[in-house]
Amino acid sequence: MFDVGPLRDAAVHLMNSLLTAALVVEGACAWRTARAEQAPRAFDLFSIAILPNVLHGALRQDVRSLSTDAAVCAVLFAATRVLFDALAHPAEARDERWRRMAMVLLLFTAAVTVKLSAAGVAAASVLVALWSLSRRGDARLASWSQVSRWVAPSVVLLVGWLVRGVLLSGYPLYPAALFPMSVDWRVPAEQVAGEAAWITMSARNLNTNVIYPGMSWVLPWIRGVVLRGDPFVQLTLPTLLIAGCSGAALWTRRRMSGPPWHPSWRTGPLAIGAGLAFWLATAPHTRMAQGPLWSAAAIAMAWWVSGRSPQQGRTPAARLALLVVVITSVITVKQAAGVALRADRGSRMRETVAALLTLPRNGVWMAPFPKPQLREVGLASGVRIVVPVLDNACWSTRLVCTPHPSASLALRQPNGALHESVSHGFRSAGGVWTPERWPNPWTPFLAWWRCTRSAAVPGAVAGKRCLASVSVNPAPPAAPGSPH
Repeated sequence: MFDVGPLRDAAVHLMNSLLTAALVVEGACAWRTARAEQAPRAFDLFSIAILPNVLHGALRQDVRSLSTDAAVCAVLFAATRVLFDALAHPAEARDERWRRMAMVLLLFTAAVTVKLSAAGVAAASVLVALWSLSRRGDARLASWSQVSRWVAPSVVLLVGWLVRGVLLSGYPLYPAALFPMSVDWRVPAEQVAGEAAWITMSARNLNTNVIYPGMSWVLPWIRGVVLRGDPFVQLTLPTLLIAGCSGAALWTRRRMSGPPWHPSWRTGPLAIGAGLAFWLATAPHTRMAQGPLWSAAAIAMAWWVSGRSPQQGRTPAARLALLVVVITSVITVKQAAGVALRADRGSRMRETVAALLTLPRNGVWMAPFPKPQLREVGLASGVRIVVPVLDNACWSTRLVCTPHPSASLALRQPNGALHESVSHGFRSAGGVWTPERWPNPWTPFLAWWRCTRSAAVPGAVAGKRCLASVSVNPAPPAAPGSPH
């Protein structure tokens, strides 16, 4: 939709920007709706409370990229907001409750199809929504025709996504090795396991390419979360908000009555907690947790400001808006100060402004894709493909391009014209995986991981021994600038 006609190559600028803009507009509309109310809806308070994260995202590179992390965060905000509102304000009519359940199911399904890491919080949230229905007897009383009408959109989306996974890899849930299909293009089993292992390792090392055997990743991970800028906003700050706002709400309960919400709203944070446990066990990078964590922070902030005081004073929306302004200001000042302190004296002002604003380069507001430096590689099947020289980015190259050429890669149908043969896809000859430079040119992870798998006694000890036997590659060279 964003890559056609005059928008050719514009998706990298517009896709996540549209999602961010939608959340900002919804937050502004929620403020206008709730500013004069003493008992605003949970939906409106949630929409206002997530704005610090959304506005921070507008300053970061993800907003001008096709980052799935930014996209899934936006969809999780939308999904959790609907669930929170449905739990806090149960509808009287059964059809309305089922309509809300259908929306929750569809949005969380969409989040999973954007990024599989959302599966934990999505599954837990859907179970919470079903539990809320079953408490009112709706799950038993609804007929099959009623249920199918509301569930059909989610089923169609999920089935289409699973089929797409099979067409691309031979696995419906790649890189999970569950339910492998008997097709000749199926990715080798070692590659599936390697991809899953690297996702976990790279998340634990916060994309530093360092290999941490056993549990040695925990302390460096904690230091990285506390000291680095983006992890602070994605994880540390929402955690502090959850603790601070929840503590303040509990402390003031003697003087203030609770929010005018149904008690079932408390099950929402439980679903988020279950999702965070899944995240911590599989891929604990902070960017993958910002959706659930900021959702929990938004619920805690809404809980605190919605406590009704006998003196009334500011409305809940006004108190929340003030809190949002303070948090957003702290994030912005922290980011600008960090850049200014790291910059040289002569370029301090320029780099500080560039950290807060996206400036046009060479008179172009929407930069074209970078042109990667490529080299040709001939496969044993006779097909010549291109490989990026500096990094893993093929960008918008209109050729058959891969950052990880494999000598075992072969055409599924080698006869005929090249474009017709390529359109039928590739397979690994003999089911063997022989990648070059995987997962990137700067880490010996593949050699280390294979060593640990072949060790007689796998574990932390084997991991340390294998780490001593592999060589560390040099740091990555400077890559071409990303679109701005």
